[in-house]
Parts: sequence; structure tokens; C-alpha cells
Amino acid sequence: FKQQELAQDLHLVAKQMNPVPVPGVLGIPILLKVEPLALPAHLAPVAVPREDAGGVPYNPFIYSPFQKVAKGNMQAMWVQDEPGSVRAMLSNPFAFEIIVQHISLLTTGARFAPFVVTCRIPPHTLSYEVILSGE
Repeated sequence: FKQQELAQDLHLVAKQMNPVPVPGVLGIPILLKVEPLALPAHLAPVAVPREDAGGVPYNPFIYSPFQKVAKGNMQAMWVQDEPGSVRAMLSNPFAFEIIVQHISLLTTGARFAPFVVTCRIPPHTLSYEVILSGE
């Protein structure tokens, strides 16, 4: 009988509390990968090499670290107040559909206004693409 009273009390307390979802606590849906998307051609930075009179690229130094071709993992940099997007790959291993009511980017540093996305991830989905963006 006391267990029933305790369960009812817990139920009443739970109704009074306003649950706040904490991102990543359950890990559902599963985040597989996040990668920055390339900027549109008209917004992409373009390196313009400086040339001397003979048409040879100008470099006053014998060695310059800028001559090295970057390989591997480069850190993506965004400009404040300019659009930026990433591709997030999600997974749903369950036999039921997952409805994500609010997913957006969270950043630190410069001011960033993310756009909120809502999506439905079908059951048994190994990879579901969501484009997250903001400016």
C-alpha cells in the first residue's frame, strides 16, 4: 500500500515539474558525423597569387609556410554574419520513428544565429542526412 502512495506522490511531483530536455543525454538519435559544407562558388575565398614582372609568382622569402599544400584535417572557419552550413548524419536503430522537434547548431565565439530544423527519422535508418545552418 505504501508503494502505491509513493508512486502516486512521485506522479504528482513529476506533473508539477517542467522537464527540460538536455542535449545528448540519451544519445538518441545517434549522431554519426558532422562535416562543414563548402561555400557557394560566389562566396568561396579565392587566392590570387601575386606575380612579378616576369610572370613568376612573387615571393621575397627563400622559404614560406604558405607554399606548403595543406593536407589532412583543416579547421573550418566561418565569418560572422555570413551563412554557414554543416551536414549532420543521424541514425535511428529503433523499430519506431523518431521525431526531432528542434535541432540546431551550437557555437562559441562570434555571434551566430542558428536556424532550427525539425525532422522525422524513419525506423531502422542507418544514415539520415540533416543540413544545419545559420548566419
